[in-house]
Amino acid sequence: MKNYSIVVDRQSFGMTSGGTVIGVIVMIIEGQSFPDTRWDDFVVVILAWWIQSLLGLLEGQSREAELEFMDGPYGMSLDGEDGESLRYSCWKETLSGREVFFSGRVEAMHLKACLLSAAADAIAECRIRGWSFDDLDTLIAAVAELSDFK
Repeated sequence: MKNYSIVVDRQSFGMTSGGTVIGVIVMIIEGQSFPDTRWDDFVVVILAWWIQSLLGLLEGQSREAELEFMDGPYGMSLDGEDGESLRYSCWKETLSGREVFFSGRVEAMHLKACLLSAAADAIAECRIRGWSFDDLDTLIAAVAELSDFK
């Protein structure tokens, strides 16, 4: 499935007093925004998490991965049963368990490209604003590692 993207709104970026970048980050899947059209979260941190989770699948360290949002009970589960096509489920954690909103398949290399694109936007915006911090260094290192994966 190629109708999948990860969008960051660079103009929404701001830095907390603790030195963490917040901004809008949204998964667009089959024309639907997840978790919301203007979801605000810790962009740099979660992109690094997501890249590291995908790397675990691609490198065969795990068969499953979680791409979780930090600021709320939302996430995406990935199952890498064949290494090329990933089964995903988008969910919200509730008191009674996970409520799945939608599920389907995404090509691993397409998800890789989406993550690299969103991360490149986040890194570029941080550099434009002159921001330098540990979480950004972590994201840059994760991008380099994912970029090297063939």
